[in-house]
Amino acid sequence: MNARRRALVAGLSALRFVFALSAARAQSPAAPASEPTAGAVVSVGVYMPSVYFPDSLSRARYAETLARGLENTLGHPVRGRAFGAAGEFQAQVAAGGVDFAAVDAAYALQHGGFEPLAQAQSGGNPARPLIVFTGGAAGSVSALAGQPIVLFDVGASEDRFLSNFVFQGQIGPDYFKRAKPVRDAQAALSVVQLGKARITLGYEGSGGGLSPVFTSRAAPLPVFVRVRAVEPAVAAAVKKAIVGLAAPTEAYDGFGPYNGGGSALTALRSALGSPPGGATTEPVLASPAGNLPPPASHLDPAIPPALVQEPPAADAIFLPPAPADAF
Repeated sequence: MNARRRALVAGLSALRFVFALSAARAQSPAAPASEPTAGAVVSVGVYMPSVYFPDSLSRARYAETLARGLENTLGHPVRGRAFGAAGEFQAQVAAGGVDFAAVDAAYALQHGGFEPLAQAQSGGNPARPLIVFTGGAAGSVSALAGQPIVLFDVGASEDRFLSNFVFQGQIGPDYFKRAKPVRDAQAALSVVQLGKARITLGYEGSGGGLSPVFTSRAAPLPVFVRVRAVEPAVAAAVKKAIVGLAAPTEAYDGFGPYNGGGSALTALRSALGSPPGGATTEPVLASPAGNLPPPASHLDPAIPPALVQEPPAADAIFLPPAPADAF
């Protein structure tokens, strides 16, 4: 009798997470053996090179904090894993070591196999401006032409991200001198603080004492995604748990619903799909304010050419105000 009782208790423990899911999961088809099921530990990764963390330990602690927040809502163990390099993260995804993850929006857009479930938000906004910082005296973007710039890891789309999205096609990929690539925002900031590069890029509020030079349009904050196949009930439960979860960093304060058609994500998607340095805005064509006076003096041989006074063309040109989103 005791043996049967122990077996019953063990069986009930294994089904604990099943009872924590919504009733709709009971109608879901059984998941393949290779997929995480309701009784398996859920693994959540963190790969966000654009978000500043003081060190690797801080990033690891954040991954655990995110996991604990999900665990408290799900009532089931969740494992947090932090990654500082794209290769490490990709290797674990390929090996089945990560089920869900918080990743940079640019990274998510370049990996179509990921299913977006939620997006980080700052004050209810899923986007936040990026700032061009310099280690020297604050100046202008034109004054920094040819200076070395170092960025957090954006992947193969770095040229498109910088010239097309941040500067909206108004500079080419060779406008700045590229410093040796680094892994994340913390490393990029340190390189500039040490004087090994002049310029870097980060979310608003993450300059670490550097001088802001330029503010970009709002850039999408990280996205929480499903990175591999899981039982539908598990995915639904995790999605419900992550939306509204408070999990603050220096860039955002938590996660909210994902809107793939949002303006910031749409702009980034377009920028990453265009040739580097290609203009992403249409040129503004200005009409003359009025008709230029006829140059009758050119036809009068009695007037010496040296005495001809042409009206300044600039007086007849009217420039309309720039669009709100123009560079």
